[in-house]
Amino acid sequence: MQTSDGEPPGYNWTHEREANEFAAELLMPEAHLEREAEHNSVSRLARRYQLSEEAMGFRLRRLGVR
Repeated sequence: MQTSDGEPPGYNWTHEREANEFAAELLMPEAHLEREAEHNSVSRLARRYQLSEEAMGFRLRRLGVR
């Protein structure tokens, strides 16, 4: 069942955001990316970390690296 705006009852964006931030730090540690980003393209980093270019690009922008 969904609410009128299409979200399941009790859905909490805050929890979703926290889970996403935890996963990003686990899969793409800030300290590693800051060091590697200046010498590698988004594509290369995405392949290295086995993630999509979209996810890697978003993470780099959030960290202010790109």
